[in-house]
Amino acid sequence: MAASDHACALDLARRASARRRVAAGAAVVGLLGALALGAPVAARIGERAGAWARGEVDLRGRPTYVPRAPVVRETLLAIDHARLHADVLPRWMADAAEGTGTQADTRLAEVRAAVAREPNLAARVDERAATLRARPSRARADRFAYLVWAWNTYLDRTGVPFRMEASGRTSSRRQLLYVRTYRTLTTIPASAGDRPLRARVLARADHLAVVEAYLGITTSADEGALVLAERTRVVAENQVWPLLADEVDPDGSTVDAVFGAAVREEASRALAQHHMEALRRTAGDRRLVLRGKDGAEAARERLAQMPGIEDALGALSSWTLRAVVVHELRHAADLQGGDATPRCKGCSPALGSTARAELSAYLAGAADTSVSALSLYQACAGAQPGAPAGAAVAALSPRVLPEGCAGGPPKDAAARATALSAE
Repeated sequence: MAASDHACALDLARRASARRRVAAGAAVVGLLGALALGAPVAARIGERAGAWARGEVDLRGRPTYVPRAPVVRETLLAIDHARLHADVLPRWMADAAEGTGTQADTRLAEVRAAVAREPNLAARVDERAATLRARPSRARADRFAYLVWAWNTYLDRTGVPFRMEASGRTSSRRQLLYVRTYRTLTTIPASAGDRPLRARVLARADHLAVVEAYLGITTSADEGALVLAERTRVVAENQVWPLLADEVDPDGSTVDAVFGAAVREEASRALAQHHMEALRRTAGDRRLVLRGKDGAEAARERLAQMPGIEDALGALSSWTLRAVVVHELRHAADLQGGDATPRCKGCSPALGSTARAELSAYLAGAADTSVSALSLYQACAGAQPGAPAGAAVAALSPRVLPEGCAGGPPKDAAARATALSAE
């Protein structure tokens, strides 16, 4: 996904979450006073008041959804949700976003036919169609984000294992709104003290040529952590697997070189011996394939013929996914506890709220002895200097990483992270 798409996707997800912080009652009370502040402010408050009047936020500003028609579970489950979410819905919205006219209308008719017997979903489709026809504006994007949230909330409450994520692309002339769709593979229960949490592992359902730029996302405690299975497997195969070779990669990065031994040791404890041995023996060939060097084709053939390699890669992906789940559940726990900006004793005042949230999640992964080195490797390999994640990684030094990312993880990294998290 292009950086602009990634930013828009996160922004749209946060728009729905931000409704929790809008005081709808205050918006109504302040409506007359806002008239003196100019049209943009008045319009914004009017939008919030309208959301309250439609029953889309409560008096505390939290998003709400109440089905307009009685819920008949048999009717809901009779829908072919796999086809609806993999093909019909995303294609309609992509065509509508691109303004393809007649084709979009045909797709919309297909969507309406698919949900015709379920009045609550049918109403959501009609509202989304009206939103897509509206003129580009912030209000349009907000409304779109809410309708996606309401759809997801309805399916989640009724046990339908599908959801969508709002995405968008903006320019000076256009505002494209569309969705990516997912199937829930499994739900992992967790807790923070006596508060229940959950992480859902998702598989991409649609076939759109849009690639997520993240492995997991958490925008609210209610929805919990969302972890992307395919994206995590890509990281496992392209970043973690090559580290498992006995010899240091001469073409690898400094982070690869200094973390390799610790990640291998951790993997050997987490994975079955026969899986670890298969991955270790093939890691060098995986490097050749990734870099396209001489011998890459022969390496590809050897990998294809390696007995048990798919099972071994499945185990490696599951281990890698654990690190992502731990990271995202920390975000969910912080949000549930009201810590959108987690406490950070000793942190620089310059460390912003997003960086502090990332630091909290990095510490959770580093403190987990089953994925400590792997979590720190992912943090150091992925964080960009100057970005909030980069600032969070820098804050791990010297308490957790005494020599920074360039020095690799100390043997007691998990204990160091646990101690720092407790402060």
